[in-house]
Amino acid sequence: DSVIGSSEDAECYVDELDQHGESCLVSDTDSSLPAIRISADVDNIDVVIKWVPILSPIIAFFTYEITAEVFDSMIEYISDRTWVAVDGGQYQTQIITPAVNGIVVPAIALLFATLISNTINTLRQRQLDIRTALNMEACEMRTLQSVVDSFPKCITEKNNLREYLIQYASRLIAESKPGVRIIDLEFS
Repeated sequence: DSVIGSSEDAECYVDELDQHGESCLVSDTDSSLPAIRISADVDNIDVVIKWVPILSPIIAFFTYEITAEVFDSMIEYISDRTWVAVDGGQYQTQIITPAVNGIVVPAIALLFATLISNTINTLRQRQLDIRTALNMEACEMRTLQSVVDSFPKCITEKNNLREYLIQYASRLIAESKPGVRIIDLEFS
């Protein structure tokens, strides 16, 4: 048996224990369950998402002078060396400083604050929508289970219906786990 979260792709049957030690509703004797691949690439993506916002400003701070020199060289190359600042760029600095400190920095700050606020709001709303959909699905499954349990014991299809319900619950749990690739779910 493979361990979830190993360095390679792990194969996990839906009735095994998940990362939190919880088990699915399916018995461990059922070997007809589909194996679902959990990708290790998700862990790598999580690491990148966590560290890029921290490392990017630090790298930008330490490479500013080199970047400014490369940019200046590119401007000189593009202009065929016909553009020369006579006073060493002092006049340009006098002109650009009030504009940058006056309106540009606050406008960009408001723009990014609005962008971040909208992004967080959208992501939060998606989480709430997903949670609502999963809760509605769980409620419908409980209702269906109550209906199936209320059938008389003499009906032979009752066991088949319960098995289908368990398979559907297992499938829903498997699709909700992090790291599951949709392609693997489509062909299982």
